[in-house]
Amino acid sequence: MNKPLLCLLLAPLSAALAQQPTPINLQPGAVITLPAGAAPSALAVADFNQDGQADIAVCQRGLNSVGVYLQASGVTFPNPAVGTYPAGTAPTGLVAVPLGHSASRPSIDLVAASGPSSSYTLLTNNNNGTGTFTPVSNGVSGNFLGYTVGAVSPQLLAYDLDSNGWADFVFTHDVPNVVYAGAYWERLMNSTRLSSTGPQTWARPGYLPSSVAISDFNRDGFVDVVQTNPRGHEFTVTLSAPSASGPSWSIATNVQRLPSNGLRPVFVATGDVNGDLLPDIALAHETSQEITLFLNTRTTQFIAPAAYPLSGAPRQVLLKDLNNDNRTDMVVVTADGWLQVFENSGSAGVSRYGTPIMLAAGVDPVALQLVDVDGDRRLDVVVGCAGDHTVRVFLNRSGTLASRPAQWAGVEVFPNPAHERLTLQLPVSLRGPVTATLRDALGRVVRQQAVAAPLATLSVADLSPGVYALQLSTAEGTMTQRVVVE
Repeated sequence: MNKPLLCLLLAPLSAALAQQPTPINLQPGAVITLPAGAAPSALAVADFNQDGQADIAVCQRGLNSVGVYLQASGVTFPNPAVGTYPAGTAPTGLVAVPLGHSASRPSIDLVAASGPSSSYTLLTNNNNGTGTFTPVSNGVSGNFLGYTVGAVSPQLLAYDLDSNGWADFVFTHDVPNVVYAGAYWERLMNSTRLSSTGPQTWARPGYLPSSVAISDFNRDGFVDVVQTNPRGHEFTVTLSAPSASGPSWSIATNVQRLPSNGLRPVFVATGDVNGDLLPDIALAHETSQEITLFLNTRTTQFIAPAAYPLSGAPRQVLLKDLNNDNRTDMVVVTADGWLQVFENSGSAGVSRYGTPIMLAAGVDPVALQLVDVDGDRRLDVVVGCAGDHTVRVFLNRSGTLASRPAQWAGVEVFPNPAHERLTLQLPVSLRGPVTATLRDALGRVVRQQAVAAPLATLSVADLSPGVYALQLSTAEGTMTQRVVVE
């Protein structure tokens, strides 16, 4: 028996969580001055010109466009934009994904969403090193988004929901007619259009949602959805019904409509904050100026929250590990111009997050991304400010711990425990081919395949229940994570 591997597999997760936190250190970096009136509403960060450096795309709501800014030497982003593309009226959603099967199309394309135009815009990467794109036209009504017209500020998320290797798209539909309001998802049918039959499934909570997040809350291998209701001071968790064609939210197995314990929740984020391998929920409250954190239980319930006060009204919140200590930190931007970073202490209860690090973020910051910008394998912070029409980069200079090498920052493996399949979320900054190897407790290889960013899946349906080691390997190093198959 391979004893070192077995020790690795059986080592308790609490051992990693017991380490002292490495202080988070963010330093102000580049500032991109956008055209007057741009009013950024969303950001997408990826390597658009195939030079190994992260570039920044900006959803410019005030100019009805998407602007693309390429990174130059010294982590700078020279003006003007290398390309500006129409994206419908007042677009508010933007994601960077391959418009095709990830194994056959490594280049990163862009998808934008406009509520007032009820449309999406596909921008295909020219893949010639210029970082430029070609808009896809599907006719007058070919780029229709949603069931009905008149949405205001849709959010847009990308995720391989049906595990076919192609991106799917989740979006909020905040139309005045509440009957059709909710979260929807559509398939990417080919490189030029979404499903011609409309949304595959939906979760309609009976109110106008301000935000949506997706996660597998009950660890059944199918993604669930959570939405926020500012007017009702509540949120709704919809557990998906298992389906061969992906998660079904219209025929849900369980719907929980819960008070948010704050006033006007405007944004929701998910992440495992206490190391129990279950995604928890963070809600940003506009009127009560606080974050409430709900912990997930294995009974698919969410226990009484802890509250964290802020200096102003929050616009967005994200949950990610910034200092590579295997603890999920909390990052918030607030309307009074601050980036507020809460470091996870590893303690239980309200003391999990103490006094935040405060960094000046510009006028009215509204968009937030956590991604490795400078290639040092640490998650940096990118903020879009609607008040002064800027995008600001904060470089992560935090130390790292040996428990998780810095080059693997941003890698996520879920669900864990797994039943049918494992999903691997890989940062686009992870260079070179990646090989995923799954070993059993005796060290024997039971599965091995090449995987690619941003999403990949491994089938575990035929494996015996037990503990396994998932090894991800590139030319630059190896990461191993404990995985449970039930």
